[in-house]
Amino acid sequence: MNTSNISARLKAELVSCGIKDTPAFPLALNVKMPEAHELDNANLTFRFYDFSCSNSRTIQAIPLESEHSGYRKMKISIEQLNIVGRYAIEAMEVPAIDLDLGGTLMPFNSKFNKPRPAGADEGTGFFNEQEKEEFLNQAREQRTRLMDTPNGQQLMGVYDAHEEVFTEMFQNSNAVRTTWQQGNVTAEMASHTSDAIKQDSMINPPPQEKTFGQGFYQMGYNNNAFIQQVSLATACMAAAKQTEGLPNDAKIPNNKYSQAALAASNFKQAVSTTGNTQDNTTPKTANQVYTDVETNSGDVPQMTLDELNNIQSQSMGPGGGATAVAEAKENGWYILSEDERTRMRSMMDRCYAEFCAFDERKPLPLWEGTCSASICGTEISVLLSENTPEVIIEQVELPVFDFELDDSQWEEDAADIARERLSQIHFVRSLLHTQISKSLELATLRACQIS
Repeated sequence: MNTSNISARLKAELVSCGIKDTPAFPLALNVKMPEAHELDNANLTFRFYDFSCSNSRTIQAIPLESEHSGYRKMKISIEQLNIVGRYAIEAMEVPAIDLDLGGTLMPFNSKFNKPRPAGADEGTGFFNEQEKEEFLNQAREQRTRLMDTPNGQQLMGVYDAHEEVFTEMFQNSNAVRTTWQQGNVTAEMASHTSDAIKQDSMINPPPQEKTFGQGFYQMGYNNNAFIQQVSLATACMAAAKQTEGLPNDAKIPNNKYSQAALAASNFKQAVSTTGNTQDNTTPKTANQVYTDVETNSGDVPQMTLDELNNIQSQSMGPGGGATAVAEAKENGWYILSEDERTRMRSMMDRCYAEFCAFDERKPLPLWEGTCSASICGTEISVLLSENTPEVIIEQVELPVFDFELDDSQWEEDAADIARERLSQIHFVRSLLHTQISKSLELATLRACQIS
């Protein structure tokens, strides 16, 4: 084909040039919806779709000297490329989460973190900003100290391997969050632990010496710690089944959720070797804990998936089921207390139902509108075989460009969050750049092919 005809053919190809829609990218989590929206709280996603491409200026096909024998070379210069399309910001309903899931798991809206009245000391609630920063710095220091020993590295490695799943449980389960926050027991324990580390005093005092929380939920340090462990492990067990479409009473499959449940259960068993259980307290200072970790030379108890399924069987009804308890005794496995059975049954049912409800959610439109970009100075290097129909696109040089979005209908706090997040999502621009480059490459190939 004569290069003089390529410009006209490419101009025509650009009119029908297809640019792939983007997936729905996560934009922001736990956002309060505008008053007029049917949802109160949601996670937001963002996507582009219905792209079209046109050219309103000159396209030139310029012959160049080829370094490759048997090929002609040319540079196609597109003076201006116009891209138009639509965008959609959609909302997926989620409960309002008042825990900091960024790492502290501190409550935003409990009495520990409510805004203070005007004129009060700077900070919020029981934990002001300075105290929260101290907690974080202290946690980093303790992690560094643990990582100084092989056993500590192994311990932190197990947590790191399952951190994503644990965060997901707090994100998706109101049952887990409610148990974590009830009576402010965990928050008071966090404050006590911080002070105990500073003073090297007893981290886990016996309940007859000190309890945590208020009213009905008042309890000892160990008691609450093991309640939280059972809750989190059970939530992981529920997710393990639900994510694979298994019924609530099915055996627990082997996947990332059941592995996280095993990790939480193994930790519980390891702690029990120090004399600490839900019903028994052996007080330890921070230094004693580190000594236990550093000097432990025995094998850390490792729960298997068979044992985890046995524990689930024990929890199915009062008494644990004679068969399940007999199997546990025969294998030297953990036997649940009646309180643990009750908690596991309730947590399993609640979490399983919540995870099913999450899967049934459908995104609802929040804002939709037009978007466009004007791209000037695109150049495409092409090699044309002199003896065959072969066409080689050497390079597409697409300059940096910005999309203009019609955000005139955006309103309230959700609008500010969406604008801020969009300004930070650089990979979306990179993806669009790549998709437009691929579309130009295909259009050029078609324009250069011999009829």
